Amino acid sequence: MGTRLHTVPEPKYRHLKTVIGEALDHEFTVGEVLPNERELAARFG
Repeated sequence: MGTRLHTVPEPKYRHLKTVIGEALDHEFTVGEVLPNERELAARFG
């Protein structure tokens, strides 16, 4: 009997936060009005 290391998938919320954060940096400018959270999630999630 040995100990196995399991790969734990990244939690969905963390992945979404990362994707949206990167998209915001690239797609929008400072001071721009952003779409609501659902629209952002649909677009980038």
